[in-house]
Amino acid sequence: MNKHLTGVLALLLTLALLPFQHASAKEAGPWTDQTLIAHAMGGISGETLTNSYEAFLINYEKGHRLFEVDLNLTSDGHLAARHDWLRYLSDRLQPTLPDHLKDGPVTLAEFKRHKILNKYTPLDLDLLLQLLEQYPDAYIVTDTKSEDPEVVQKQFQLIVQQAKAVNPALLERIVPELYEIDMINQVKKIYDFPNYFFSIYMTSYSEKEIISLVKKNNIKAVAMPVERATSTMIGGLSKLGVPVYVHTVNELKEVNKLKKIGVHGFYTDFLTYREVSPDSAAAKTQTAVKAASAAPAGNQTNSVVQAGEKPAPGAPPKETLMQKLASLVIQVFEK
Repeated sequence: MNKHLTGVLALLLTLALLPFQHASAKEAGPWTDQTLIAHAMGGISGETLTNSYEAFLINYEKGHRLFEVDLNLTSDGHLAARHDWLRYLSDRLQPTLPDHLKDGPVTLAEFKRHKILNKYTPLDLDLLLQLLEQYPDAYIVTDTKSEDPEVVQKQFQLIVQQAKAVNPALLERIVPELYEIDMINQVKKIYDFPNYFFSIYMTSYSEKEIISLVKKNNIKAVAMPVERATSTMIGGLSKLGVPVYVHTVNELKEVNKLKKIGVHGFYTDFLTYREVSPDSAAAKTQTAVKAASAAPAGNQTNSVVQAGEKPAPGAPPKETLMQKLASLVIQVFEK
């Protein structure tokens, strides 16, 4: 990438980070209306687990509104969007980190200083909350990894405190992924989130135990790995009216197979609504946005929706400034 293009991209990203509302975004509906979850903010240019700002932009434009993000504590006690702090991931995602820092947590400043794959913007909790402010129809699913009560306490206190400082309403669009009943009870004492996942990938409960725990604790949604998504498990949860999301699925054939046994939704790196549910409203929104992005420049003079302006009934959504910026980011990074 030449210096001129890098400078233009940096300007675009700076503008995209300004704290204004995404003009055409609707207020969020129930999060379980969404059947796809963009895993680690979704794939970007064939890469996974980036948890990056650009991955959010690209996958939002593709129609995703539910985003899973990995959150881990930095060495100085902040939350960074990083799957783990092991060397293998440092070597792959942040190769410019000094060698002596690749084997464990780093400071927040160090984490933010090193681009993901040398080009993408690392996310911390502050920037994540800015995205929720800018995109009021987006939800975040938190994968905080730890079951250690001390770590859990610190992580969720940070999430609640920082969200309240920005806008308490954001907590309604943060969906904690919780791994044990004790963890659910602990987090509820910190803040009683209106939405959360019971995620069983760290548990060894039997199918009967899972179904019993879900019923006893009035759990509203369950996440699980593909290998645990049996017809008896899904059937038992479906009888309770509890939607099940399975992770991580990138093959349409596997999606269709799991749908047949009643799976409601899927964590995915690369699948889109146009592929999985072509007749859905999300797929039609994606198509409309892409059509707007591809329109000749001369046809976009009045394409930015002003605050409070409503599009004509039946008209495709007009392209906003944020969508234009996202489109330009995609043109650079997806080539």
